[in-house]
Amino acid sequence: MDYIIMVNSVINNKKLLSIANISILIIITLIRFYLTGDRDIIALNSPHDDYWYINDAYNFFSRSDYNSMVNIHTPVYSMWIVLNKFLGIPLRLGIDLFEVISFYYISRQFYILTRSIFLAEILYIFLIFHPYFFVVNDRALSETLLVPLFAVMLGSGIALFKIINDDEGPLFTTSLVFSLSTALTYYVRSEGIFIAPFFLLVIFFSYFAKIHINNTKIIFRNFILYPIFLTMMIGFLISSANYIRYGAFEINSLHNSSYKSALKLLNSINGGDTPLQVSITKSMLKEAYEVSPTMSELKPFFEGPIGKMWVDISANFVNAPGEIGSGWFYWAFRDAAQGAGWYKNPSITAAKYKAVSNELEDAFKANKLLKRKLVLSSFLDPMYSKWVLSLPTSFVQVVKVLIPTLKNGLWPNETATSAQLNVYTKMTARRSSLNKVIVRGWIVAPEGAKIGLGSSNQPSNLLALYGASRPDVKGGIPFLLENEQPGNIDTLYYEDLNKNITKFSLASLREGAVNIFSNQEKTNFGVEGYVNQINKYRLVKIWEFLVDFYKYVSIIIMFIISINIIYIVLNKINSLQSVVFIFFIVLIFSRIFIFTLLDASSWSGAQIRYIMPLIPAFGFIGFLGANMIHTRMVKNKL
Repeated sequence: MDYIIMVNSVINNKKLLSIANISILIIITLIRFYLTGDRDIIALNSPHDDYWYINDAYNFFSRSDYNSMVNIHTPVYSMWIVLNKFLGIPLRLGIDLFEVISFYYISRQFYILTRSIFLAEILYIFLIFHPYFFVVNDRALSETLLVPLFAVMLGSGIALFKIINDDEGPLFTTSLVFSLSTALTYYVRSEGIFIAPFFLLVIFFSYFAKIHINNTKIIFRNFILYPIFLTMMIGFLISSANYIRYGAFEINSLHNSSYKSALKLLNSINGGDTPLQVSITKSMLKEAYEVSPTMSELKPFFEGPIGKMWVDISANFVNAPGEIGSGWFYWAFRDAAQGAGWYKNPSITAAKYKAVSNELEDAFKANKLLKRKLVLSSFLDPMYSKWVLSLPTSFVQVVKVLIPTLKNGLWPNETATSAQLNVYTKMTARRSSLNKVIVRGWIVAPEGAKIGLGSSNQPSNLLALYGASRPDVKGGIPFLLENEQPGNIDTLYYEDLNKNITKFSLASLREGAVNIFSNQEKTNFGVEGYVNQINKYRLVKIWEFLVDFYKYVSIIIMFIISINIIYIVLNKINSLQSVVFIFFIVLIFSRIFIFTLLDASSWSGAQIRYIMPLIPAFGFIGFLGANMIHTRMVKNKL
């Protein structure tokens, strides 16, 4: 009887503990949503990134005119925007919901793998409060969707493996989730190839290592055959949709074979040494013009406003005056082709790029151009000697992104034009009101001069000064400024008759007193009314603490991962947890390797947006490594 009472007491205590755990997790999750409940997708004038996806979703069900900007990304993230719009979910809330669900799912699989409820819950909390997701989710970037898709892929992969190995569980459903998440992970970003090593490892452990693997044929079908088949099917559907919309049967126009071939052959021109992160110089283009009549059609555009614009843009990132950086040349190439009329329809586009390729190939064969011996990719600088020694430095820089240090940039200035802002507002369902500033006063200035409000970077509008002077202020023309926009409004602007612009910080504004612009004339102005309705976000209060905390936690996780890597290298793989650890490590280093190559050769790969999708895997193996160390210590009675 006492035994039965004791057993019932243990069961009841477990139930109470379970209810308490669930309640705590729900409260913590609600706090997470509260911290981002006043945040929205920011409106940026970024035609190749954020705005491209928003605009593509806005025009998703219409047949768009073909041009150099259509289909430059796969439409997976655009479809996500359309889905949120259809369901009436604010886009910022939608990505938060999907991430939290995916983090719970992968944490649940962590618990099934390790049977450590404590570490599983800590992993979940680590993921939902990670600073990167708070900040980057403010932007309409496909990397934000890659995060939950990759997390679901990893979690369902673990679940699928255990179901097959234990011969029990929902095999079909889990296999479908894994295959679908794998296919979408591959297509949501152009560097989806980073998941390829996963499949190579599956083959290795199934047919060669034979460690902790049962039912190798079922493993092969569910981990290799079905995901590849579904990936091919989705690729076919995307290409078909693009054909219906644009008349081009392709997944992504940046990976169009004729375009890539022309770009690769331009990279192949051996024009001597090239600057770092510049693979196609002006002198190489000049050589191409001389041997390719088709390429020479682009000369007026590369040497005109289009070329100058891209030189100016890349000048902030590469130290090569007058040159277009590698990370921007492929956009400049397309813009020049657009200007030359190559993008009237897909057939003309393909024919033009193919003609460039053929003419350059003929020039190489006739020795009219010197050709570099080894060109691996159209997006990789073929002058390897100038950047290969930088690979270790770039690797360290990319890995360091896993450690949060960013304490500013919480809410970048929103730069969208009024037309773009209208599209953003329609597609993202903003939850917070726009920032609003009203300034009423007078200024001693000549008629025709202008005054206005804006961010510290640029004015959003300037009001021309006209009308009778105030009777109580000699030469003082009255003004009323009212500005409402999503970004910061922190600066007053004055433009004189010679178009010289002077700034005055609103933080220094003195109401009811005379203020002075710091221009040559020392223009006086007075403020009689000042209203500042700027959104103050909840997250700001804990931001610095959050970044500091995660910095130290991430360093500890790296230390734990390093210990386990050393242990696995020095000892044989003797547990299922070790196998999972290896899979995750390979996937992490696969993506890091891609961006290390790009960082060393082409453009900065050490960016938060690129490495952020690895955080679920990074956190998982960090806590898995802690559990493995604990298990070994218990086993060795330390």
